[in-house]
Amino acid sequence: MSDNRAKLLARAYARATQELRSHHADEFHMLLQEQYDEMGIAVRKRLTGERKRQADIEKARATLAALENAAQGE
Repeated sequence: MSDNRAKLLARAYARATQELRSHHADEFHMLLQEQYDEMGIAVRKRLTGERKRQADIEKARATLAALENAAQGE
């Protein structure tokens, strides 16, 4: 197999893998976490993209709820 063909095959595989991961991110991260757990690896994940946005929204909701509860108690 020529070196160029091998590079093209590797690039195609990487692109397909990335597409699959982006379309099924939750499933991928769940499976990855299972592998980490089986191997006894502790991993602290960074939140990116949609997961970060959702975490920020939840944090804002919690802050708003705390402020509303404090205002009602006054």
